[in-house]
Amino acid sequence: MTDESVFVCHKGYLSLFPLLLGLLPPSSPHLGPILDILGSEEHLWSPYGIRSLSVSHPEFGQGENYWKGPIWIQMNYMVLSSLHKIYAKEPGPYQARAQDLYSRLRKNIIDNVYKVSSGCLLNDL
Repeated sequence: MTDESVFVCHKGYLSLFPLLLGLLPPSSPHLGPILDILGSEEHLWSPYGIRSLSVSHPEFGQGENYWKGPIWIQMNYMVLSSLHKIYAKEPGPYQARAQDLYSRLRKNIIDNVYKVSSGCLLNDL
């Protein structure tokens, strides 16, 4: 029996960890493709926040849906934090795109949290 490693790219939160943890320098050539996945409606971008798995993935929203599409506020906070503190702040070839993604994602998250929390408050009256 041989022990072989196989790498499979699942575009989702796992793909974002170098950005989430601030591991990439703002000048990294890898940052552009990560921002592409992050900002693409065909992958992770939604009006409510960043999805956990790309909508183009065959398992998106299928079966046990825990990690297959829902938006996790904690992960979205990490995206916002890294964009704000590092990639939109420090000079680099992707600074303007990081600033734009930060502004738009922040608005989507705030709007979504307001909408959800307003519905809960109204239902509790």
